[in-house]
Amino acid sequence: MSQARLKTFICSAFSLIVWSSHAWSQTPTSLKPNCPNALEAVPVEKLSVAEISKLGPELIVSKGNYTMTFWPVDSEKRHEKANKATIGFSLIQTRDMDTPPIGLLIRSTQTDELDFVKDGHQILIGSQSQSSCPSRAILSVTETGGVVLRELASEKAH
Repeated sequence: MSQARLKTFICSAFSLIVWSSHAWSQTPTSLKPNCPNALEAVPVEKLSVAEISKLGPELIVSKGNYTMTFWPVDSEKRHEKANKATIGFSLIQTRDMDTPPIGLLIRSTQTDELDFVKDGHQILIGSQSQSSCPSRAILSVTETGGVVLRELASEKAH
């Protein structure tokens, strides 16, 4: 991966983190206050054979010239590190064979069972409704090759 492309990706990811933390600071009061943001995307350049063996069936979404392939990690095979478990792996690539793909690990602080559903140009991530802190998020690729991982507000479980 070229240094300029890596720097652009890191700056974009940082901007997304800053934007999402600002957006979450304005969440409505009806949300449970003890439910922090649970998901993050971490750049990765390689996976081991052991990590690849944990990946489930792929979900593919595209926007413009970019395609994102997402493989969820089987919930029974997730490995937790620093209170975060890897829940999936995304590979973002373009039709241009000379442009190297970008890999991301999608990690979560929550241990709930998660569902992954393709919906048009995005992948919906959601935890089971009986959770005390349900997770709801959207994972998508932009027309410029960026990745959006946006958590959605969730109401208290009743």
